[in-house]
Amino acid sequence: MNRKKILFIMLVTTALMLVSAGCLSPGAGGGTDLNGTTWQLETYAGDQPLAGTEFTARFEDTQIQGNAGCNQYFGTYQLENGQLTITDLAWTEMACLDPEGVMEQEQTILTLLGSAQTYQVEEGTLQITTADGERLVFSKTSNP
Repeated sequence: MNRKKILFIMLVTTALMLVSAGCLSPGAGGGTDLNGTTWQLETYAGDQPLAGTEFTARFEDTQIQGNAGCNQYFGTYQLENGQLTITDLAWTEMACLDPEGVMEQEQTILTLLGSAQTYQVEEGTLQITTADGERLVFSKTSNP
């Protein structure tokens, strides 16, 4: 074999090893493209969502949308080199009184989501970390 073929084979082999190890994946730690996935919030900044509330995140093309506990929200997201940027967040403006504290929880979670900096997907879990080091942890749902 000539030298160019050997170098090419070595390059392809190395690239395949890096991809299989997760080093070249968008989420940096065994991550995945978020497009077409739906997630349920498990914890935010170390807290669990209030009983009886549900916070979801659906990633489709460049859009993120979901249920914020009371209101529906939507925005734009961008992935680049393990970085997650969420912009243009907006939501409906319904007022919910039950359970107590749901509106404050909703505002806290949306603020954290809006300051997303990195993400990691591993074994059915999405972890979003903010610029301040706070984490939102989601589990993957089977419903799109």
